[in-house]
Amino acid sequence: MNSGQSTENPLWWSRPTSGRSAATARVLLCPHSGAGPAALLGLIELLPATVEVLALTLPGREHRFTEAPQTSPAELLASVDDELRPLPALPTVAVGHSVGALLAAAVADHLGPTGCQALVVSGQSPPAVPNWADGAVHTTDLLRLVRLGGETPESVLADDGWREFILARLRADLALGAQVRAGLRGRELRCPIAVLGGLDDPVVPSRTLAGWRAVTRAPFHPTALAGGHFAILAAEHRRPVAAALRWALDQAAGRFWKDSGVALPSEPA
Repeated sequence: MNSGQSTENPLWWSRPTSGRSAATARVLLCPHSGAGPAALLGLIELLPATVEVLALTLPGREHRFTEAPQTSPAELLASVDDELRPLPALPTVAVGHSVGALLAAAVADHLGPTGCQALVVSGQSPPAVPNWADGAVHTTDLLRLVRLGGETPESVLADDGWREFILARLRADLALGAQVRAGLRGRELRCPIAVLGGLDDPVVPSRTLAGWRAVTRAPFHPTALAGGHFAILAAEHRRPVAAALRWALDQAAGRFWKDSGVALPSEPA
């Protein structure tokens, strides 16, 4: 990972890939509960090479492996102020899956329409609609959630050490997500929102996804996908997922350049 972090002051936001072209836009990527940026590399591959990606790494994940996983909304938003606000201004889209969708929404809300011009959420109910997994702490509930997601082999869960490692991070992230949801409830997000979700998602019922429409008065772009909680990462959905990301990037660019008073630049051939 090309993050440039130090062990004394590890970065919350880092670049999970290198070698991308000079940036004309930026994506702020928030992974799902229990995961780090590497889990969403499939989404990064769908983005144009001119999009800079900064991915959130919560404590206890990847280059922050040795840290305790617990954190708070205040610490998350402090990382936005410390690491993201000083960056050169670019059209910016916050993208998140599952609990990461709530974190992305909080980041977009915190940065405001001048700092984040669009939001993409996946596999998560809107802030006003609580999810049964919010703040889950008991091992039985956590294991049910992991199994419903369908991404973790039973052989891994059968190992006491790995099971506790996974559940500790999941428990911390769900607690963070529940706190973030409470802070977002009743707030209007001042940016366009694209929402994606699996029609057969056993964790977040697809019928709840339309509720994101009430969160903004800006344009809204829903995409339903066949499959479960991780439908967004399925190879057969690369085209519609890429289209949703492209829509959000176009929305962000239009709003960014309109607000700047400068003509929208043409993309390189």
